[in-house]
Amino acid sequence: MDKNVKNDQRIDPTEVLHVHINNKKVRKSAAFDFWRVFSIVFGNSIGVGIYLKSKQALLTAHNPYIVLIVLFLMSFIGVSMVFVFIELGTSAKNRYHTHTCFAETFIGRRTGSMFSLFYCIIYIPVYVGLMAITVSYYIFRVIDDYYDNSVWMNQDLEAFLIIFIAVFIIFFMCISNGYASNGWFKYLHIFFNNLKFLPLILVLGLGIYAKFYFNTTAFTDKNTSQWNFSYFILVIPMLLFELDGFMYGSSIEKEITHKRMLVFGQVVGVILVVSVNVLFALSLYFGTTDADSFSLISTVLPKDWALVLKLIIAIVVLGSVAGFTSFGVINLSSTTDNNGVQLVYFKKSQKMISHRLSGYINAILISTVLIVLTTTSWVIYKNSLNRTNKESEYYYVGQAVTFLIDKISDSVVVLAFTTYLILMVAALINHKTKKVNDVMNVKGNIYYNIVASSIMSFFLAYIYYDIFKKFGSNDIGQILQPLFVIIFLLLLFITFIINEVKLSKVNIDTNDFILRINPKNWTKKYNKQEAISNYKIKNKNFYSSLIIDNEEKK
Repeated sequence: MDKNVKNDQRIDPTEVLHVHINNKKVRKSAAFDFWRVFSIVFGNSIGVGIYLKSKQALLTAHNPYIVLIVLFLMSFIGVSMVFVFIELGTSAKNRYHTHTCFAETFIGRRTGSMFSLFYCIIYIPVYVGLMAITVSYYIFRVIDDYYDNSVWMNQDLEAFLIIFIAVFIIFFMCISNGYASNGWFKYLHIFFNNLKFLPLILVLGLGIYAKFYFNTTAFTDKNTSQWNFSYFILVIPMLLFELDGFMYGSSIEKEITHKRMLVFGQVVGVILVVSVNVLFALSLYFGTTDADSFSLISTVLPKDWALVLKLIIAIVVLGSVAGFTSFGVINLSSTTDNNGVQLVYFKKSQKMISHRLSGYINAILISTVLIVLTTTSWVIYKNSLNRTNKESEYYYVGQAVTFLIDKISDSVVVLAFTTYLILMVAALINHKTKKVNDVMNVKGNIYYNIVASSIMSFFLAYIYYDIFKKFGSNDIGQILQPLFVIIFLLLLFITFIINEVKLSKVNIDTNDFILRINPKNWTKKYNKQEAISNYKIKNKNFYSSLIIDNEEKK
């Protein structure tokens, strides 16, 4: 065999796995690798979204058929994205397989830094915060339902406990990931994700049962007669939330021995995710009028059995917290990896943030964002509580607590898919420029990418318009959604500038950003080499210590 072919470690999904089939030990190891990737893909995609967003999707679309049509469209985009990210992943096989790595490789270091900071200070805090507060909210909702939502506790105290328990969950999951991400915690993660099948199967069965024995359905003339083009677009963020997460199977590439399992795990995972989402939606639409899984459970099951199943769903959502905190810990560590280009500044770019430190940092960031959003939401909406009307948006205390972070999560997922779109376009451009020439070409991927990117570009533009249009609303809650998006983006911009200044100071010879940011250097008279030399002289102590640190590192 040719030596170059032998040493080529690129993932080829078309290659026959004779080695895995013929060797029992390897086969078992490969099966475990496949199951880990599949668990992350399925676990991160089937969690909060399928339970929390199903009702919202129906309310927004006004028509169950619209939800199903858009869900199939999102499925096509999702499958296309999987193959794009498989292709992108082959270029970063010796580093962390994260989106930030892909951005740095295919676009540039600054784009990679921007993406890194977005995930660290916006995406992960909002996503994990929503999942953690949903677990806590579900626990209290189960108790509320058991007592027919009568007041059994002071509502301010209940709101405080919902937030407190969510913060505790965040710290436990982040720190556990930091200390044992590749130890006992990975087995706990797999357990959580396997547990997902139990409530899914039961709710699917309950929906079909309710359809025939209670004659309840969302497919009423009132719903199915409403067709509006804007409904197709506005329901997309909820469905994106349900489908988001399947790309993160590649984030554990360094922990996978059999790299081809990275491909098979993601592909099988996304196919099952799509199938489950469609079946689950159909079940809820057959068995309820509002697509609320908890309402379905309360209608069909006795009170005690309903309590047990709802608690199991809360535990399942807890598994999603485990999965996304894992991604958060890995992402922050990888962005400071000094074995290559460092995307986020840390200790003069000489050291990498450990998983343990990353766990603590993530816990603090996520908890801070969660406390701000949920406390604001409770202060605004607690007077809107209506515990006698089940149709009210604020029937439960937890609904008033989670309302704002839930709405903002729709905007954040749109921002996240914007970064995915940028990477998809970068992959297309790379086919032309060959900037990264060691990429595995997946058959037909260019055509899938073009179609999926075009569709995504259109609906993302419309959704951004709808988000910022809410500034004209008279409802403070509606105004806060785009306002927090702007606040987050401003925070991202400021953090990016600070990060660039720090990185520039360390790498002044190749990156003079710290000098360029000074308005005095915006003229044509600016002499790069002279300015760098003068800056080094001015900060000679810093650069002397940097030289010593570099020598010690070697």
